[in-house]
Amino acid sequence: MLPTAFTFAIFTYVVFVAVANEFLKAAKKEAPHLFASWGSPTIGRFVWNRQLFFPFSHFVLFAHYRDELANYSLARRWASWLRVAHWLQLFGFVAFVSVSIFIG
Repeated sequence: MLPTAFTFAIFTYVVFVAVANEFLKAAKKEAPHLFASWGSPTIGRFVWNRQLFFPFSHFVLFAHYRDELANYSLARRWASWLRVAHWLQLFGFVAFVSVSIFIG
């Protein structure tokens, strides 16, 4: 059970990074002012600093992107996929920790 939970957590992390990369490219291209307001985040900074959340995580997790990215169709589409990937990532992390603690 533990290897499965670990594999799921790693898989969701990789999916999140891949989708986040596409989202950041679209946001940088379509909405550079918004991208700059996030501090111009990069995937490299996210991975090497081992951050669980991006500066815009709340923006994606709670679907605030729908209003702010209304005029930017490509970035909005990637944000929708990023939201799914982010929730799966969080679920994978919780599943791994739960299995580690209770079944260990």
